[in-house]
Order: sequence, then structure tokens, then C-alpha cells
Amino acid sequence: FVRNSPRAVDRLFRSLQFVSASLYSLGHGGNDAQKTMGIIAVLLFSQGGLGDKFYVPFWVVMACQIAMALGTLMGGWRIVHTMGSKITRLTPMQGCCAETAGAITLFAATWLGVPVSTTHTITGAVIGVGAARKASAVRWNVASNIVMAWVVTMPATALIGAAGSEWAPPAGSPTRSSLSRCLAGAGSPTPSSTVTSTHALTSPPNNSPRCVPSGSRSTPSPPS
Repeated sequence: FVRNSPRAVDRLFRSLQFVSASLYSLGHGGNDAQKTMGIIAVLLFSQGGLGDKFYVPFWVVMACQIAMALGTLMGGWRIVHTMGSKITRLTPMQGCCAETAGAITLFAATWLGVPVSTTHTITGAVIGVGAARKASAVRWNVASNIVMAWVVTMPATALIGAAGSEWAPPAGSPTRSSLSRCLAGAGSPTPSSTVTSTHALTSPPNNSPRCVPSGSRSTPSPPS
């Protein structure tokens, strides 16, 4: 590239950026989306929604991919602006190098089965290509703010998760969806001491709540 003009090099790397960005997006979907799919699939399996065999339903795969695509389309431009111009001013060659480095890192992490953050990956790549030009080309105050946001995010989400677990119903209690289905069949809730509705909430051996007609419940016979 030394013998070519800067305009020719920029034009070449602008075309190569379509390839590098596509590879990085593929790595993004192959690592970040899998974490969301795994959480949803585990919740479904724990509630008996997948039967006896654990797998990821196709609708979960599609829902996660569509949600990620819509989030990038509607709310991701501020992140794109921060990554592309606020940390350091990227040229097409630097952008291609950063995206390629991020894609290789994501592919390696996915192959090893290690969940990583794609934001951390591309931020490190952008800082690296900027610092390779010169250290002053990187706006270190912006980079430090991003690192601080990462540090604050973990305890903040831990507190939110703890608050949600305290608000959620305790283990063994009927879920809202199961209770709603039972009430929909019964018409109105009744005290547990005097069940007058046509349906009752029972717990089968696998502890997954279900609704069955109250008349079909067997009454224990008195001891002889």
C-alpha cells in the first residue's frame, strides 16, 4: 500500500469494511445472542416448558436475533458514534483492522465456548488501532468513562436482580400464568378451604402447576 495514493487505499478499505463488518456482526450474533437464548431456554426447561430434554426452541432463536437487530436499528447509533468517532477518529483502514480484530476474537471465544462482551471486544480493538498511530490520538477520558461504566454495570445489575428475586413469588408457589389459566377456567377465585369452582390448582410430581377439574381429584380413603 506504500506505492498507492491515500485515496486509493481509503477506497479499497471502504470496500473491505463491508466484509470485516459482516464478519464482526456474525461473531456478535454467535456469541452475544447465545447468552440470551441460553437464559430463556434454561427458564423454560426449569418450568417444564421443554419436557425432559433440554434444547433451544427455534422461536427463541428468532426472537433473540430479531430483538438484537431491532435494537441495533433503533437505539444503537449513539454507541456507533462513540465507537467510531469519540474514542478516536478512525480511517477506513483503521476501522477495517478494528473490526477484523474484533471478529477474530469473537470467533475464537465462541469456538472455546467462552461468553464475552462484544462491546468490550470492539472497544479494545478501537483503542488499539488508535494507540498504534499515536497515544495522543485516543481520547483517554472517553475510554476511562466507558471502563467506569463497565465497573458500575455489574453491581448495579446485581442489585436489580436481587430486588427482582425478592419481589418474585417464592419457589413452589403457583406462577402467574398457571394461576391465570386456573382462574380463567374457574371464573373467580375461591378460598382454599371451600373449593366451589369447577377447576382446582394442583401440583403434579414434577412440581409444574396445572389445572384439573375438581371433580376428578381422588379423595383419600379413611384408614381401615
